[in-house]
Amino acid sequence: DTPTLAIGLCAHGHITCPDCLARCHACTRDLCLECGLQGCSSCKELLCSDCAVVCSACGQWACAEHCARCPVCQETTCFTCQDVCAGCGTRQCRSHLVADHLATAHLLCSHCAILCPHCARPSAHTATCHYCGQVFCQGCVQTCIACGHTYCPAHVMAAPLEGGPVCKHCLITCPHCGTEAVTVARCVTCGHE
Repeated sequence: DTPTLAIGLCAHGHITCPDCLARCHACTRDLCLECGLQGCSSCKELLCSDCAVVCSACGQWACAEHCARCPVCQETTCFTCQDVCAGCGTRQCRSHLVADHLATAHLLCSHCAILCPHCARPSAHTATCHYCGQVFCQGCVQTCIACGHTYCPAHVMAAPLEGGPVCKHCLITCPHCGTEAVTVARCVTCGHE
């Protein structure tokens, strides 16, 4: 409704002024604003309804370069609704990913997120207990100061006299006072420990 000295013709045959005419990023056709141009949710380039992919998660339009089929739910979603698993690099819907509790900026897929049996939180940063062979997150395991192996909370304990965690294999109980330590001394006179 604005006076103009020049007119443009939309690909659908609509007469319009140059200010109301835009070019689709994908098919490069000139279309008027009445024909339903929208910006891609990721790159913001204008798309016509024929070239746009409607995201099944948010309903926004996306260009072919910024949407993909999710390998979990098989829905085509835009990159704004997707993210990449920090473990395997697979792109999928953000709703299928969980945050690594040891690196909250990292999202993990169901294959890479190991649920720690001790704290029950997901992580890709894991370690195996040397005693039981079970996999735990690195936040729940400790390294024995005597043998250097990694142990879960059930198989390592704090040894105040030693200044750090010690596994149950490395602890020796003093026969006199009952204190557990990594080493006990032998009496040079009588030979008892």
